[in-house]
Amino acid sequence: MASLDAASTDGIVATAGDTTPADAIAATLTAAKTGDLAALAAASDQNLRAVDAYGSNALHWAAGRGHLALVRHLVGDRGMDASFPANPPRRRDAPTTRGRTALHYAARNGHLAVVDYLITLPDVDADARAEGGVSPAQLACWRNEFDVVKRLVAAGVDVAQKNDAGCGFAHWLACAPRDAGDLQPLAAWLAARLGPAALAVEPNGHGHTCLHKAAFAGHFDLCAYLVSCFFAASCCSFALCIARCLPSSRRRRADCVRVRRVESVPMGTRPPRRCRLDAVD
Repeated sequence: MASLDAASTDGIVATAGDTTPADAIAATLTAAKTGDLAALAAASDQNLRAVDAYGSNALHWAAGRGHLALVRHLVGDRGMDASFPANPPRRRDAPTTRGRTALHYAARNGHLAVVDYLITLPDVDADARAEGGVSPAQLACWRNEFDVVKRLVAAGVDVAQKNDAGCGFAHWLACAPRDAGDLQPLAAWLAARLGPAALAVEPNGHGHTCLHKAAFAGHFDLCAYLVSCFFAASCCSFALCIARCLPSSRRRRADCVRVRRVESVPMGTRPPRRCRLDAVD
């Protein structure tokens, strides 16, 4: 997945009908990256709206770098479209960034203040989808930006959503970079809302579970946690099966069998071997 921060001003492309030299556009984008409000205030509207090879304009860069004052200036004072999607000029360029908005970049890079500002704007969709059905919240999961994920879900984003490849939040989290920090808090938060099966056994469109993704990415501790989710999900399914098979004459009430809660398994420890089934008195 391409990073906004990996883009450069090489291959600058002016907007249609613009004759502004590429070096002037590059200077404008550099100001957006570095947070130079004075330089952006002096830039022409054409320069602000010009895009680089990744399809990113000044607003995308300002949001991706977390410069809230610049984002407010560009949207509020200069009238830039906060929902404008990145559109690389050539189809083969930056396929993973096509369709991403300023919110995608702010969420991806964990800039909560910018996310808060953008989702209050009437023309910004908190669940905007880029190419491949990628949403801001999915990118936030990929970077393990827990606070951003919670904020977007609070704004109405469906925690059970998937992209076009069938990947949910947990799949994205399992693919997080190795330097993304402790992945367990967000994983546990997702398990509490989606159920352990969603993390342990639910495949994407290619048949890959979160455990496949985490193993491939080298997240040993997350793998251990996902295995514990697998055992929890398996035990719960077994308990439901037993409950349905019990003769009705032996049932005192509909919930005559329950599953004793499986305590959370610390990262790096062995998962439980079984769940206990207890009859309700």
